[in-house]
Order: sequence, then C-alpha cells, then structure tokens
Amino acid sequence: MKYIKSYIFLTLMVVSLVGCKVDDLKDDVNDLKDRVTLMEEQVKLLNDNVEVLSYVLDPQQKTINGVKPSDDNTQFTITLSDGSTMTLTVGKPGKVEQPTISVDENGYWVVNGIFTGVKAEGKEGSTPEIPEFRVHDGAWQFRFGEDGEWKPVEGGNIGGGSLGDQIFESAKVDGDKFVITLANDGGTYELPIVSQLSCEINKDMVGADGYIEFQPGETKNFKVKITGTPLAPVYPSGWRAELEKLDSADENGYNYQLVVYAPEQTSASSLANVVASNISEISVRVNKDVFWAVDKINVKLPKVYDSNYARFLDGATLSINGYEFSKESLDIDDDQKIHIVTGNTEISGSGVYFVKEDNITFTYNLENTNSVDYLVIVPYDDTNRRSKLTVQKQVYLNKFFICQNVDIEYTASSSYVLCLQPGTPVDVIMNNCNVSGLVAGSGFAMPQIEGEVSLEKFSAVSCNFNIDKDISTKTLYVITGMNCGTLEFVNNIVYRSFTLSSSSLNMKIYNGKTKENEFEIASLIFNNNTIVGLESNTTAMVYAKLIGAIDINNNIFWNTEMGANSMFIRYMNNMQDPSKATGGNNIGYSGTNKKTFKVFFTDSGSNIVCPPTFSNSIADFQKSDIFNVDDANSFNTTTGVFIPTAAYSSYGAQR
Repeated sequence: MKYIKSYIFLTLMVVSLVGCKVDDLKDDVNDLKDRVTLMEEQVKLLNDNVEVLSYVLDPQQKTINGVKPSDDNTQFTITLSDGSTMTLTVGKPGKVEQPTISVDENGYWVVNGIFTGVKAEGKEGSTPEIPEFRVHDGAWQFRFGEDGEWKPVEGGNIGGGSLGDQIFESAKVDGDKFVITLANDGGTYELPIVSQLSCEINKDMVGADGYIEFQPGETKNFKVKITGTPLAPVYPSGWRAELEKLDSADENGYNYQLVVYAPEQTSASSLANVVASNISEISVRVNKDVFWAVDKINVKLPKVYDSNYARFLDGATLSINGYEFSKESLDIDDDQKIHIVTGNTEISGSGVYFVKEDNITFTYNLENTNSVDYLVIVPYDDTNRRSKLTVQKQVYLNKFFICQNVDIEYTASSSYVLCLQPGTPVDVIMNNCNVSGLVAGSGFAMPQIEGEVSLEKFSAVSCNFNIDKDISTKTLYVITGMNCGTLEFVNNIVYRSFTLSSSSLNMKIYNGKTKENEFEIASLIFNNNTIVGLESNTTAMVYAKLIGAIDINNNIFWNTEMGANSMFIRYMNNMQDPSKATGGNNIGYSGTNKKTFKVFFTDSGSNIVCPPTFSNSIADFQKSDIFNVDDANSFNTTTGVFIPTAAYSSYGAQR
C-alpha cells in the first residue's frame, strides 16, 4: 500500500454579514445565504472526497463496477461492486487556511498535523474508519463514526470564500481503468473497472446499529445480486449460510438468495464459544478472472444475561404481559435506584427492586407529599420467587407501577391503593399478583384530579383479586374516574371471600362515570377470567362513555346470591365500529332467585345495542354445572381456588 506523505489542503470559507445601511440589508442577507450554501457544498465535497480517498487506500475487496463522469470531467460518480456509490470531485485551488489531512508512514490518519490514532486501513474483517468533517460556529470539526465525538480542527477557522478541493489533482477513465492522481505529489493510482463483476446483498433488514439481529435458531433470507462466479459464503462459528441461485432474477435484478441460520442458544454459557472470536460477518464472494467482489452483512444474537437484574442494569428491556420496559423507558438516570433485595425492605421512594430471596416483605408508608415516579418489584431471575408488598398508605404514583409475583396487601382503612398524579399517562402492569384489602367505597386505582390523569395501560394477567372486606353497602372500583388506553384483564380470578350482610352488591372493574365526568376505554381485552360471588347491581362491571375495541372471550361469571339483574359491559354511546368487538363463549350461573346476567347492557329507548357478533343470551349464564361446589379442592371461596369441571375446562382462568 502506498501511503500519502504530503499534506492535503482544504478550502475554507468565511461567513460574514456586513453593511450598516438599511438599504443594503437585503443584499447582505442574500450574500449570507450564498455563503452558507457555499459552506454546505464545501462540507459535502470534502466528506465525499475523503470517502473516495479511504477507498483508494483500502478497497475492502470491492471493485469498481462503473464510473460516470460529468460533462466537464470535474466530477465522477463511482459505482462499486456492492451497489454503493461514491462521488469524486477533481481539485481546484480555492482559498485555504491550511488545515491538513494526511496518512503517516504507519497508516494512521493525521488531521492538521495531529495524530488521531485511527487507522486508514481496516483491520482484517472490519471496515476502516473514515474522518467526517463539518463546519460549526465558524470552524472546522471532524469525527470518526456516526457516534464519534466532534473535535475541533486545530487552526481550522473558516477562511476565504471560494469552493475548492486539493485532495485530487486529476481523474479520468482510461479504457477499463480509472486513473486518479492525488494532489501535492501524492501519487497516481490505476483502479481497474470490472463491469461484469458485482456482489450486492439487500440490506433492508439492517438495524440502526449496522447489525441484523436473529433470535436463537432463526432462519432469514436475503436477496443477492451477483454477476460473476460466486463461492460459498463465509460465516462465523456456530452460524450457517447457504447461497441459492433463483430460477430467474426479480424486477430489481436480484438473482440469488442468501439463507442464514442462527445458532441455537439456551444460556449465556452455551454461547461462549460462538462469540469468543467476536466475528459477526457473513460474506458473499464473487470472482471474475483475477478480480474479486465481496459484500457482507453483520449479524448478531440478542445478548444473553444470567438474570433480569443484569439485563435491566445493562439497559436491555424486560417484558411483563408483553409490556416492555427498560432504564430508558422508565427514565432512570441513577443506577442507585436499582436494587437487589435479599431481606425485608421499606420503600423510601422511586425504585426498581429485584427480589433474590423468597418471602421478602416490602413496606410502603410514604406520606402523600412524597410521590414516586416508578415502583417496580420483579424477580431477580427466572425462578418463581414471591414477595409481599404491604401498602400502609396510598401510593401517589406519577408514571409506572410494575409488579410480578407480588402479594399486594392494602392495610389502610380508606381510599385507593394507587392515586395517579396529573401529568404523564400512567402504566400499571401486574403479573401473577394477589391483591387483597381493597376498601369498600374505594378500590385499587383512582386519579388525584379527574380529567387531568389518564391510564395509558392497565394490564393484570394471572392475578387474584380477593374482595375480603364487606362491600355490601358501598361500591368497590378496581379503576375509576379516568380514561384508559388499554385495559387488559386476562386469566384472573376475582372473588368474594366475605359473607354478605345484605343482598346488595356493587363491584366495578372500570367505572367511567362519576358525578361530574365521563370517561372512555380505547381497547378492552377481557379473556379467560373467573369472577365469583360478585355483581354490579347498578350499570355494569365495566361502565364507560365509549369503548373503541372489545375482545371478550371464555370468561366465567358465577354468583348464586345475586341481588339484582346484572351485566358486564355498558357503554353510554354505541361503538363507532362494531366490527372491533370480537369474542364469545362467555358463560356463568346467576343462581335460582330469578336474577339474570348478560354480557352487554342494551336499551331500546336510548338505542344502546349489543355488537352484532354477540348473542348476549341470558341462557349462557344459567349453567349450574360449571363447578363442583361440594368439592373444596376445586371450589373454595377461602383459598380462591375455582377449577371448572371437565366440560368447561377451557373457560375461566387457566391455572
């Protein structure tokens, strides 16, 4: 490789606004616009030519497929064998301040005489880093890589006012060669033009980081455009790749298919040998005579962690009920708020707690002047460790409440477990949690100020809600008084464990009508739940001004002591698009006291109708054989165990 020993001068420009007479202001502004445009052109010209220079120094096994000169032979569009293009502009003097680019005798970039420590040639199997330039606050700056830090070019103030470049003295197409002469005695290079040699992999799946991520064992196909003789792909240990010729080229000229097989991955240790060499390239090689064309893709598997804690601390996402969250999404900028918990803990503020031992008790006793942005309690790893959260005072919540494998016990004598604060929409996510102690006349989640708080998502999956306090005289609400984006209630058991003191019982999962306001649900998902011993003797268990979409399937509603006719869903306005209501197979038993239950409230007087896909039959809730109520092992209002008989095993919560 021949290195450039001489300095390459860069043309610099000055942007100035002169003139003190009002009559001259328009001309001055136009002149400024012209100079700014000139500066933008200079920056682009410089970066384009540095890219070409980098290719001259290290072609990376890419050949020139074609060169198209401009009419005046001062600019050349170069197409490489991988389908990418570069632009070379032949130099002209311009007016310069003398910042310089060079490559020293060891092949390192030197910018304005300062050693950068960055190689102009890529290491084997890697792409070389190319300096990028810009003008900022009247001075040149440079960096390496899209995420690199911009650094000032020493002595790189803008000077002159004419567009120029002195990297390339001349360039021309000479038969099957592209001849380039570098300025300042930098030498002449003859680059072969091989028109019938190309290798281009379609990179539509490449992510922002330059990689294509595979799941373990996944197979992906990539279109490839090949002219010449292909060889077998090159791939890293553990991976596999095959090149298949298509019967005919598609409309874009792709005539081959690259099939890539990711390695299986079961644990962090099983992947150690695969990634030890840090090789992540899959290459396709094509040959013609003595020339080669190579294109490649960078591939990776998801990083493997040995715990939820390690994953979260590293900035990766965790997922509960399909809801993904990370340090970034929770807006955590202090790792000291991320805890490994091995003993009983009193919560003192916002925090993420990873439970590493069984039977740990968290205590929440903050005053209402101390709100929390996020309260997250999840297992340390994949073991099914349970913990307990004793809420002694209402949680004033700003953004996120996320719990998994947590027994949530509310011990206060009034109000709701969560009081959502005005501002950012709140997410409440619970998985495999047991909720108890909810207070009659209150419930689980309320807004501090109606109309200024909304739930982005409320998701409860595989949870138990034990209504263990008498609500015979007052209504209990799981959610009340705020709009909800997605209300997801799946595989839960909601049951009454207290003895009725009267025949009146009013329990609502969502209350969208208060004394002053009405609220909506964008999407209601209510599948495979078991509700025992509860009813809503006014309106419905889900009562909203409007529900945008409904999916309700395979639920069991069982109450042999109903005090009034009841229903599950009531909206004040019919669905705007009834086709967005899906589901069926909802069953139950309403006892023998002639009280009825149905899924949807209807009213001919106000023209409130059931979506057409539902039968809404009362008969669906007269099935007395859903449970064997005499078997305490399968039907128990004390322990919350409700296992349907074999004929109804696919209904209700699947435990």
